[in-house]
Amino acid sequence: LQIAVAEHPDSGRAQSELANLKYNRGDLEGALEHLSMAQQNSPREFGPVLHEIALRCTSGTEIQNLLDEAIIRAENYPVTAYSLNSIDNLLVMLNESRCPEMDLDKLLSVIEAAESQPENRQSTLPIGFLEKVKGQIYLLKGDYIKGIEFALSGYDKTGMTSILGNLTRNLIQLNLLGDAENIIRIMESINSESGGSETALIEPLREQLQSVITQQDLLDRQIETREL
Repeated sequence: LQIAVAEHPDSGRAQSELANLKYNRGDLEGALEHLSMAQQNSPREFGPVLHEIALRCTSGTEIQNLLDEAIIRAENYPVTAYSLNSIDNLLVMLNESRCPEMDLDKLLSVIEAAESQPENRQSTLPIGFLEKVKGQIYLLKGDYIKGIEFALSGYDKTGMTSILGNLTRNLIQLNLLGDAENIIRIMESINSESGGSETALIEPLREQLQSVITQQDLLDRQIETREL
């Protein structure tokens, strides 16, 4: 990887990968240096800016300037796979309370900036991916109606049943079992129409849901027995 960076110093991707390598080895400063170069080499890309925010999580660093830069880039340039991956990584960290410097509303502001970008608006695919993440954010914020609506819209725009799978897992985690059942039924209908291509995705979700329902029924019976 270091050879690749030496041979292609203007490659933002190579700089970002080397940043990950150094971060995993405990060299935060070295990682940030490479991310700084990645941002310089890819000025139309907000992925490396969010990447830097993620690496600075728990460091106590003020990230407002980075957030502002990410929003400016998101408003002006098309979303990329790197950007979407950086959004997903930050959302995981926020869900696990591993980034006190960031919050859901701040991440939402970047997503909404990307949604307003003209080229993104002309294509359903990037908007669909962004709506998928918005759905997850609203679920975590407790706005379950918006969360489900954005996730379903993301599926409609991308056609990716994995979005419905992630939505189902989130609903089970939030104990919204009736809603999870409804999404699984939608997936089963899609599966029937596609000749069973989604069976491997659906069966574990059905088993997970049934396991939670069984546990809840057992707990309810135990509570009833104690009350008697």
